[in-house]
Order: sequence, then C-alpha cells, then structure tokens
Amino acid sequence: MARAGNSAFAHMFKMPKLWSFPLRMAGALFGALVCMAASAMAGDQDTYQKALDSVGGRAALEAVLRVEARLSGINYEPMENVVVETPIHTSDDKLRILWEPGSNRFRRETVLETIFPFKGSWTYQEVFNGSAGILTGRDGFRPSAEKQLAAARIGADLKEFWLFNPQFLLAHARPVEGASSQGSSAAEITLSLPDRPTSWRVRLDRERMLPVRLSVTEQDPVFGPVEVTATFSDWRELDGIMTPFRVVKRVDGALVRQEIREAVFYHKTGESDAFKLPDEPAAEALDASLTSWGWDMAHWFLRRAAMAAPADADQSHPVEFLEVAEGVFQVLGSSHHNLVIVGSDSLVLVDAPLYDRRSRAVLAALAKRWPDKPVRDLVLTHHHNDHIGGLQPYVAAGARLVVPGRDHGFFDALVRRTLGIEAEILPVSVPMTLRDFSKEVSLHLVPNSHANDMLAVYLPEDGLMFVSDLFSPGRSAQNPLLASELLNAIRFQGLAVSRLVGGHGRGVEPLSALEAAARR
Repeated sequence: MARAGNSAFAHMFKMPKLWSFPLRMAGALFGALVCMAASAMAGDQDTYQKALDSVGGRAALEAVLRVEARLSGINYEPMENVVVETPIHTSDDKLRILWEPGSNRFRRETVLETIFPFKGSWTYQEVFNGSAGILTGRDGFRPSAEKQLAAARIGADLKEFWLFNPQFLLAHARPVEGASSQGSSAAEITLSLPDRPTSWRVRLDRERMLPVRLSVTEQDPVFGPVEVTATFSDWRELDGIMTPFRVVKRVDGALVRQEIREAVFYHKTGESDAFKLPDEPAAEALDASLTSWGWDMAHWFLRRAAMAAPADADQSHPVEFLEVAEGVFQVLGSSHHNLVIVGSDSLVLVDAPLYDRRSRAVLAALAKRWPDKPVRDLVLTHHHNDHIGGLQPYVAAGARLVVPGRDHGFFDALVRRTLGIEAEILPVSVPMTLRDFSKEVSLHLVPNSHANDMLAVYLPEDGLMFVSDLFSPGRSAQNPLLASELLNAIRFQGLAVSRLVGGHGRGVEPLSALEAAARR
C-alpha cells in the first residue's frame, strides 16, 4: 500500500517533457536572482567595510566617548534674500561643541554675529543631557533668562552632528542592503541609524574610500522634500581617525553653511559635567513628536537660528483675531501674522507664515468663525520663506494666489512641485484693486532693499496699510532704511495711509511711528 501510495504521489507530480524545459529555465533564473541578491548584499558590506576602515575602523571610532570641536562658520540663507533663491550672507559664528555619539548628549556654545536681518551679537549655550535640555544666554530676540531648550532644536542639532561627522556615522549606522551603487570615480552606500528611519546616502572617493558627500532628504515648508548635503574636504588623521576639517552644507542645491574646524579632540575616558543641567528649574521631558519634527526639518530650524530669529517652538496654536478696522483682523498667535479681510461672501487673507501646520490651524479657526466664507484670495507680500511657508493648505483649499508680478514664475513652479496642480495666480505689476470683493482692497509695490518685489495691502476706507518686515508696529527694533523706503513709497504713490499693521508686531500704529522709525 505504501508503495502504491508513493507511486501515485510520484505520478501526480510527474511533468510532461513539454513543461520540463520552461521549469528548468525558471529555476535557473530564480537561482541566478538569488545569487545576484547575495552578491549585491556582499558588495554592500564590502563597500561599507572599506569606507569604515578608511576613516579608522569601528574599534577606534567606538572607543571615542566624547567629541570636542572648536570651529567657525559662515551662514547663508537662500530664501531670505533680495532676489529669489539667491543665498545672502546672514551671519558668522564661533562654536565649541561637545558631543557624545553613543548617548547623543551634547553641549553647543555659540557666539553669533548677525549681518541680516539685523546686525547684532548673540552668545548662548545649548545643553542636552540625553532626556532634557536647557538654553542659557540669548539666541535672538528672546529674554536671556535660562529656559528649556526646545525639542525641535534638539532634534535639529542632533541631525547636524551626524550630518557633519561622517566618520562617526559610518561606525554607528549600518548599511542598507541593496542600496549601494558603483561608478568609475565614486561609490555610494546608504546607511541607517538604529533609532531613526533616516536614509543617509554616502558618496565615497573611489581612490581613498573616504566620504566626499553625505546627503539626506528633509522636509521644507516651502519646497516639500529637499536634498540636504554636506561635502567634506581637508581630511586629517587624529588619533588614528580620519577627520574632515572643512564642511559645506547645501539645501536643494543652495549654499547655507561653510564650516572650518579649527581644533578637534577625541576623548576616550572620563565623565564630564558639561551635560549637567541645573537643578532649578527642572527641565521637562522631551515631546518625542517635536524632536522628530526638528529632526525632519533640521535645516530650516538651524537656518532660522543662524539669523538670530529662532522659530523652534511649535507655533501652530493659538489662533487669535485682533480687529484693527471694521471687518479687518490681524491673525495673532505666532511670531508671524496674517491679515484677514472679511467680505460679504468670502475672505481675503494676507501672507501664509511659517509652515503648513500653522496654516491648517488658521484655516480651521477661519472656518469656525466665518463658516460660509471661504478664503478667496491669498495675497503674498514677498517670497521670503517665513511668510510663504504655509501657502499649500490655502491653495489646496481653493484660494487664488496674488503675488508680486516678477515672482509669478517662482510661485507657479512651486505649486506644481509641491501640490502637482496648476494654481490660479494673479500677478501684480502695477497698483491694482481686487475685483468683485465687497471691500476695496488695493495692492501696491514697494521698492525696497529687503525683497526684490514687495506688496503692501492698502484699505482706503480705513486708511490702513498692512506690510511685512519693512515696518513692524509695536516693536521697538526697527530698520531705519526699510522704514524710510516704505515711507517714500507711500508718499510717492499718494496713499492716504494713517495707520499701519504688520506681519510682525501686535496691533496698529499711526503713520507718525513709521516717520519716527525712518529718522533713527
């Protein structure tokens, strides 16, 4: 019986000769694919090991408890400039950094000299003990009292430590299988840290197998996913570890930082008090979601900090409406403000500050207060990223963009890139009044030194003008040059402006305040 059963079983799986050749070919192909995959994985490991050995090897790098670096940097901003996407020199800095790659504890001491948007000197320290952080000193227009270090800033700082130190990334990360590539002059491997899903793409010099470029994909409020790269040169051997002494950082191809390491030390023993936080006030535990937010948008947070204009607290809420004229409200609750003009059946909104999470909160508040009045027009005063970073939610909700005429192509390409649609855009090249709106809304170009094209929104019925950056009602710090340029435009165009409200500062001030700022 057993023999018969086995015979029947064998007969059932006996294939005719017609099918034997295709099956043998399929089996051979499958085997070849398996071999190719195994070969690719072996190639990934081999390339990774050569790169790791080139910078000193795992044992030497993992033996380093703490990295100390003294360096100088030059910072640039491609989206806070006079001409669209042309980097402007914003600041210089001197840094002393202590960082533990194994624990991610760090101390970052900064002396920052800003050139743009205001000249100033700022000295501050950031300390993170692995679970909480403190900021002391003054890192911009903030009180100098000791305060908790924002979770987003911690995430951004940690991201840059890894980005600027490829030798330690090679030791602490692991290769992503099947993601390497080979070229005649360079090889590329992809790495991943165990606690973060980020893909780090490392380009290697084929001759020495040293990293020449490290790139990651980050989120940008304006452009969406962007490539952030660090390129390395001036490699030197320190304690058996190859170390780059010059680093250049770019975002979406635009220069944002040049860094020179003046001295680097590798500490292999000893505990340090450098990461100790003061007992009072007790620092709160980190919000992991905000740390991840800072990690994912690290370049943006660090670029803001480099201008002494940090924006690393979550400013999506609150959303407050301050009435500055009948049916006209300044939208408060963050460092950057909108203006909402209420019409009979729709709304006109001016500027889209910061990022999409702020815009979604503003849209929700608008819908709650004026449920039957959608945003018809979104007027963007100028192209700077802190005033347009939240434009996508408004466009997705159906708003028409109203922009300076020479920026039309920039905004058209931007919406196509981020939303994949063709937005309705109204370019303004001469003084213009928005048609078919129940309240007269007049738009005027202001020649100035801050942004190549700048729109001011003028409401003749109220004698009220909204402007961003050129003058900030309610603020003590003003730029006399920008204030005088705005005043000249008002006078030359014969506008009967009596009061001003801004994208910064709270509430309104009379024209005399602008005149006083221009005389400083």
